[in-house]
Amino acid sequence: MAKIFVEAYGCSASFADSEMISGLIINGGHTLATNSSESDLNLIVTCSVKDTTANKMMHRIKSLKTKPLIVAGCLPKAEQSNVEKFIENASLLGPNSLGKTLDVINSTLMGKKQIALEDSDLSKVGLPKVRLNSAVGIVEIASGCMSECTFCQTKLAKGDLTSYRLGDIVRQVQTEIKEGCREVWLTSTDNGCYGLDIGTDLPTLVNT
Repeated sequence: MAKIFVEAYGCSASFADSEMISGLIINGGHTLATNSSESDLNLIVTCSVKDTTANKMMHRIKSLKTKPLIVAGCLPKAEQSNVEKFIENASLLGPNSLGKTLDVINSTLMGKKQIALEDSDLSKVGLPKVRLNSAVGIVEIASGCMSECTFCQTKLAKGDLTSYRLGDIVRQVQTEIKEGCREVWLTSTDNGCYGLDIGTDLPTLVNT
């Protein structure tokens, strides 16, 4: 059992990912450290939407690399080579690879670098989580988008639109409310295109 420090930057989807990563850590028998000084391993969930943000991430990564480190989120997926040049020994975990979280953690704790950047079909709806704010439930409704913007790092990281099933989302929202959340945030790469790949849309979801 290890003490793991998780830190997140970026959009609400990144914070949702960090909550799910923390939930998987707890389910895997590890504990969460409150700061990096008391951890056995550091895990940073990154954002790469702008160059200034990416530069900030690199600076923070440098400060965390004194211990075994996992760089998760959009940055390693969109800029893998740059991240590996900057910190060659860190393990990498992509935003659509959360199902590999415990494998990557356990390998990293054993001193083995692991790269898990491949997209999976795993729905993020219903994964265990540790909320950053007990009053706010963040529910990810989709990943990726339908645009083809060549300048967009998020497109490189998240890929094409994958909407999660409406019924699963509704059940997750109900769970958030039952567990005491006073706010529920529906988040994704682009909420406006939710459901266009599965024959539904955002108004239908909201009105269900």
